[in-house]
Amino acid sequence: MNLDERDLERQVHEALRRLPTPRAPRSLAPRVMQAVIAATRAQAGWRQWPLQWQLLALVVSLSMAAALVLAASLGSMWIANLTATRAVVTVWQSFFAPIAVPLVILTAVMCAACAFLAAALKHVAWEGQEISPS
Repeated sequence: MNLDERDLERQVHEALRRLPTPRAPRSLAPRVMQAVIAATRAQAGWRQWPLQWQLLALVVSLSMAAALVLAASLGSMWIANLTATRAVVTVWQSFFAPIAVPLVILTAVMCAACAFLAAALKHVAWEGQEISPS
């Protein structure tokens, strides 16, 4: 870089620094907010389903839960009649149950803490304002 290039660079830099700071158009903020609301409305999910589909999903979910409970009870009666079951139950109660139960409780507490933290962060990020799609 020779002296003329440095001088030119300095002059261009000074000229650019003297220019006024560009301003955003007044319509930018309302357009951005409309786009955010439209995106939020599009991502609303299950609550935007028709009522019939929501009820159908609820019935299917409850039916699957009932089927799992029934299968678990029938399976446990069948397994209880096996001779190897006593050994497995003894090992479970001796070694794994004392560790597994507190771990499940700890996991549930941590999940609840994460949910509360997410709710608090959402509240702070939106400064306590309710954002509702209109």
